[in-house]
Amino acid sequence: MVPEGYQRKTTSSGKHYFNIVDATGEVVGRRIEYFDTAEEMEQAIGEVMEYLRTNYSDEGMYLIEMILLRPDEEDDDESAAPDLS
Repeated sequence: MVPEGYQRKTTSSGKHYFNIVDATGEVVGRRIEYFDTAEEMEQAIGEVMEYLRTNYSDEGMYLIEMILLRPDEEDDDESAAPDLS
């Protein structure tokens, strides 16, 4: 992950936060934490980058599963293969 992939933002109350964006600028990830200073936010970005570099640098692709995107249990029954006997 490169520093340009982090969109730095400030709330109307002066708190700092960041989003992770793709090459088109679309938000693909978000850190739900607010920082009092821009320096604290930059430190958090650095920690995320270091964590990903240390733990996932061999793969070159990151997948973050969102539990809310999983199908409902009801949907699992409907998607089962029909009994053709």
